Amino acid sequence: MYVKSGQTYSFNAEYEEVMNENDWTFYHSGTPTKCATVTVYAPPEFDISVVFDHRASSNTLVQVGPNVWQLNAILLPHQNIRIIWRKKKVP
Repeated sequence: MYVKSGQTYSFNAEYEEVMNENDWTFYHSGTPTKCATVTVYAPPEFDISVVFDHRASSNTLVQVGPNVWQLNAILLPHQNIRIIWRKKKVP
C-alpha cells in the first residue's frame, strides 16, 4: 500500500511480550508517525516509562494517563519508541 501525498492512515497495534522483570522493548516504523500514543498494560508492581527518540527534553511528549504517553509531534521514519519496565523495590 502506498500513501499518496496529503493522505493519511491510522494504525493501531496491540501485542504481548513475556520479558524479564527489568527489561525493555522498542517499536519503529518506516513512515513518519504523527501524534503517536503508547498505552502499557502492566501489573502495579512495575514502574513503566516510555521514551521517544530525540524527545528526552521536549515538551511535546506528555504522559496523559497512568501508563499512557502521547507524542504531540512527528516521529520520523526509523526513530523508535522504547518501553522500559522495572520491578518496584519493596520497601
